[in-house]
Amino acid sequence: MTRAAGVVQRRVWASALLPAGALLGFLAAGCAVSEPAVTFAAAAVILAISAAAGFVRRTVSPHALLGAFLLLTILRPLPSVRGDPFVVGRSVDALWLALALAIAVTSSRRAPGAGYVTVWAPGLWLIILTLITGLSTALGSLVPGKTIVLRDLFEMYRWPYYLLVLALASHARWSADQIDVHFIKPLLLGIYVETAITLLQLPQTGYLRSTLEYLYTLKYSSAGGAGVLRLHLNGTFANANFMGVALATLLPFVISAFAVAHDAHSRMVASGAIACNCGLILASGSRTGWVAALIAASLYFAYGAVAQRRLRVLRRQAGLPGYRGVAVIAAAGAALVLALVFPHLERFTTTLAELRSGGPMAVASLRTKYEDSVRFVAQAMATSPLFGLGPSKATDSYLGDNQYSVLLYRYGLFGTFCWLAFWARIYASALRALFRSLSFYQAALARAVLSAVPALLVAGATGAFFDSTQIATVVLLLIGIAYAATGKTLG
Repeated sequence: MTRAAGVVQRRVWASALLPAGALLGFLAAGCAVSEPAVTFAAAAVILAISAAAGFVRRTVSPHALLGAFLLLTILRPLPSVRGDPFVVGRSVDALWLALALAIAVTSSRRAPGAGYVTVWAPGLWLIILTLITGLSTALGSLVPGKTIVLRDLFEMYRWPYYLLVLALASHARWSADQIDVHFIKPLLLGIYVETAITLLQLPQTGYLRSTLEYLYTLKYSSAGGAGVLRLHLNGTFANANFMGVALATLLPFVISAFAVAHDAHSRMVASGAIACNCGLILASGSRTGWVAALIAASLYFAYGAVAQRRLRVLRRQAGLPGYRGVAVIAAAGAALVLALVFPHLERFTTTLAELRSGGPMAVASLRTKYEDSVRFVAQAMATSPLFGLGPSKATDSYLGDNQYSVLLYRYGLFGTFCWLAFWARIYASALRALFRSLSFYQAALARAVLSAVPALLVAGATGAFFDSTQIATVVLLLIGIAYAATGKTLG
């Protein structure tokens, strides 16, 4: 075997090391149905394999590892267990932390003149949020009647982990070929596998459903009858709303995969992924997911219209065919399908009827979230307005089930400002990158970020979706890779 062939072979094996380890972790975590402690064994397996990957860091492509990390996060397991799922949930988080640390070791080059994984500017706001979390937790413990529980301490881990994921994704530079192979393909594969897993949840009982419960918590099911279809499937996510919002955030990136496709086969695969993505949002029955998806898709094409002249030049330079006609046909087809299906979806028809009768407050779930949010925010503002009352898991894990009421209650006005500043910095970078892009790939990814961020922020009005480490990891990987693909200095 020649030396070059040996290097290629080592790279193939090394690049497969972490995904294979994560797969073993999936299987081991599934055993937690009967014994949650087994999940710690899964963590040990992942940690050992990740450590082994560190020894071959010079032969592993960080782009391949990030693509595998994105795919695995979309398909991340959350086994169903009897009793409190906290131990299993945090153990799965430990698996992902081990994977992220292993990729960090792999991506940090030891050669003279090369640097380690660095922090992108928005990450500084995550560092500040970590400090605020510690301060708010300490201040909250001084409030009479407040107690600190183990779940509160997990919040100290959340922001540093998010910072690590963002730093990993934004560290390596990406060429057009690397985006195709290590970003777009894993993303589309994740959408197709997510669709298959969701379809397998349709039967109410049976071998397939019970088998899936070894890997995922199937909290909702589907039912129908008398012209009414009730879909509330959660796929690989913790609940149906999480799946709907996560897929809405992914939608502009999947559309970008279609926009940058060079040949008919690639466009066909991307078109199928777009259809599957929309179908998954529909299957989730998430009203917030559909609103977020409409916002994301509308903004994607709106930014395309704003930068139309520049995008046309970049597309011609890249030799990419136009897609306006295909987009119009696809939009018309989607509108037709929705017109035929929506009247039979109980959750959507009921909500529309309530909105017509009495406005947003006539919708029971919105009214409950609004009343709870006002109550919790008023309590925090009266006691500790600047830094909040800490995670307060013993008080209520949901705190109004609203991203902004959670932030105000836990971290106060200052923490909420830092969280919004984090997103504002990302948005400004993407906006600058859109108009300074040197390739159509860069422009497409910048448009995706500009579309996904507002959709996620609007969705936060009905749920603390960024508190889900699965959703947050996927979003930060997408944003970080898009930033790195724009050449960093552009953004």
